Amino acid sequence: EKSKEDKMLERLIETPPWLPPSLAAFAATSPVEVSLSHWKKIRTDLLGESDGFLCTSWDSTDVAAVFRGRIPRTYANSKADDEEEPNEKSMAAIFDQIQQKLEKHPELKD
Repeated sequence: EKSKEDKMLERLIETPPWLPPSLAAFAATSPVEVSLSHWKKIRTDLLGESDGFLCTSWDSTDVAAVFRGRIPRTYANSKADDEEEPNEKSMAAIFDQIQQKLEKHPELKD
C-alpha cells in the first residue's frame, strides 16, 4: 500500500483540469477517499432523481468529483408571486432537496 506522502504526491501530479487549483492541495491531503461506487450512487440516487438539476456528465477521482448539468429554464426562471425578479430560492430549493436526500440516504449519509 502506498504511503500518505506517495498518495499526496500522486494526487498533486494527477490533478484533473476540472479541479480548481485552490482546492488541489486540500484534495491531495484528504484523509478520506470516496469509492467509485459511492460517486455513482450520488449520480443516480441523489442527482438522477432531482426535480431541478439534470446531470449530463461527471468525472471523479478518489477524493473529488464534478457533476455537470443544467437547470431547466422553466425552473430557473420561476418567480414567487410577490417578486419581480427570478426566484433565487428556486435554485436554493434544488440544492436543499439534494441535501435532504443525502442526509436520508442509508449508504451516503455518513
